[in-house]
Amino acid sequence: MSTEKTALRPCPVCGKRQAEILTTMRYAVPEGFPLPAESDIVSCLDCGMAYADTSGTQADYDRYYTNFAAYETPDGTGSGVKEDDARRLEESVNWLAARIGAKDARIIDIGCAQGGLLKALARRGFSSLSGIDPSACCVEQIKTLGFSAWQGHFDNLPSESEKYDFIISTQVLEHVLDTHGAFCALRKLLAPGGKIYVEVPNAARYHNGKDTLPFQEINQEHINHFDITHMEILCASHGFTVTDVYKNQYNVLGVLLTCGGGTSSSCCQKDKTRLKQILSTYILESQQRMYEFSEKIRGKSVALWGAGARTQWLLAAPVWNETKIEAIVDRDPRKQGKRLAGCVIQSPEAGLRHLPDDTLIVITPLLYAEEIKNDLAGLKTGYPSFVWIDEVRIGKP
Repeated sequence: MSTEKTALRPCPVCGKRQAEILTTMRYAVPEGFPLPAESDIVSCLDCGMAYADTSGTQADYDRYYTNFAAYETPDGTGSGVKEDDARRLEESVNWLAARIGAKDARIIDIGCAQGGLLKALARRGFSSLSGIDPSACCVEQIKTLGFSAWQGHFDNLPSESEKYDFIISTQVLEHVLDTHGAFCALRKLLAPGGKIYVEVPNAARYHNGKDTLPFQEINQEHINHFDITHMEILCASHGFTVTDVYKNQYNVLGVLLTCGGGTSSSCCQKDKTRLKQILSTYILESQQRMYEFSEKIRGKSVALWGAGARTQWLLAAPVWNETKIEAIVDRDPRKQGKRLAGCVIQSPEAGLRHLPDDTLIVITPLLYAEEIKNDLAGLKTGYPSFVWIDEVRIGKP
């Protein structure tokens, strides 16, 4: 059976639609969830770019990031509150600060979340700082910090009369359906002689062996998987030249762009297959880890702490035909009361009461794992637990 298909979605780099299926991702989604429950991860047959061939529309993704994403939490990714996040931000901002130039340069951060990057730039003396985010909560938070802020997406940015000397978009382009529209929007905002910094997860390092979570980088949100080759091709097709590249230990790929010099091009044969090979290896590793996890929970009574994207992927696995879900709990009030996999999502206090004595609690959010372990210990439920595959037992008192 052929694994080739005509994609629902054009390749985010070259725009072609002929692709090879690498794997199919399935999710159990809660009530009212705007994103599709299934999508193929494909490799473009023309340029080799890897991406999710999702049936979701831009309106679906806009609604998701406005109403469902966790980036508006005060200590979420990009806020700079958590130690690892703060360290990542500091390294990134140190690199940026040396390349921005004048302290009064007009700077805008598109997808600013809670404003961790803007705050870090302000600490370094940059004075003209603005942000854009789809979340109204994030925008209001940014304004309280003294920065200009607007609610919007790439297709709903400030007036073209607003021009910026330095545009920043970190950890955003991997979420965007219309990458070409995004670059057109960036160009309209850029002042003459200005620069753009775009940062994404580095797909070339997905399988570096450090990540113990299956499909951590392939999820409902990450729909574009860039390496440096495909990022350069996309940028060049819009007339931008990559003048500097930023990489770090957190598997980040950042490119500094200036106008001029870019031309449309295609990958050489070696580059065309490289990203496909990397993703294929990563998928096999993830499938093996998922098998190991399934063996740990098979036949048990399980409660899940967390109702986000990782849990939704996990609940689509076949192991639940042999494993009983006793409860799904989450601290996010937006999720509580909705049904997921036949369960009503509850608060931990309500959902973790009166469970069978042998219930195993599985903690799914990696970012909040330590806080959840402490939270769980404070509840004194006595149930054993572990964080996804990284087993961290909390014994009964």
